[in-house]
Amino acid sequence: MAKSPSSHTPKHRARKASASERGAHRKASAASVSRRKADKLKAPPAPHLPAPQSGSQTSPTKLAILLELLRRPGGVTLAEMMRATGWQAHSVRGAMAGALTRRGIPIDSAKADGVRRYSACAEAIVLETA
Repeated sequence: MAKSPSSHTPKHRARKASASERGAHRKASAASVSRRKADKLKAPPAPHLPAPQSGSQTSPTKLAILLELLRRPGGVTLAEMMRATGWQAHSVRGAMAGALTRRGIPIDSAKADGVRRYSACAEAIVLETA
């Protein structure tokens, strides 16, 4: 007489631990590990910096630099703006399209001899100085 495959299985199986029981040990150890990592990653206290002096000159923002370049007679090329700000081409174009035009400064561009030059429109210069 051949035995059926079900007859080979044990009658009493050990009870599996529930998901919450299995995860309890992991959660406790993960919490202690993350606390130890957090302690290691804490930055040392910053050294005391002197208070800024009243009347001290701050460096102009990069948008202010772009605006000054755009106000030049004859305009400015993209390469010149990139050099002055340290930005990549898409960042310079984005600043002109976004931040400067949102401030009401229309930007004009003209291509001459294969070189595109950008400039702030004349009315923008009057609006900005007023």
